[in-house]
Amino acid sequence: DNNIGTGVGAILQHCQALTTLTIGDQNSSVRAEDIAMLRQCRGLTSLAIGAENEIGSNGAKAIAENCHGLASIIIGDGNKIGKTGLTLILKDCQCLTSLTIGSRNGISRATFE
Repeated sequence: DNNIGTGVGAILQHCQALTTLTIGDQNSSVRAEDIAMLRQCRGLTSLAIGAENEIGSNGAKAIAENCHGLASIIIGDGNKIGKTGLTLILKDCQCLTSLTIGSRNGISRATFE
C-alpha cells in the first residue's frame, strides 16, 4: 500500500501541477467533492469530464468556484449540470475560450435566450 488513496481526489491531491485533466465516461467515483479539490491545481487550463458522471449542479458549482483559470471545458452527455450550473461556469470561468456541453445535461435552448 502506497497510501496515495483512490479516485480523482487522490490524483488531484498528489498532482498539483496538472494543466489538463480528463475524467473518463461513467466514472462512478467522481463526486462534486472531488471536483472541489481542483482548487489545488492552480495551473489547470483544460478540463474534460466524460459522459454519465452525473456531477450535477454541485459539481458545476465546484468547477466555477475553484477553476477560474480554465480556458477549455468539455462536459459530456448526461452530467446533469443544469441551467444553474452552466450559468455559474460562464460567470466565474472568465478565461474560457472553448466550452463543449453534451446532451442530457438539463440545459435547453431557452437557457441561451
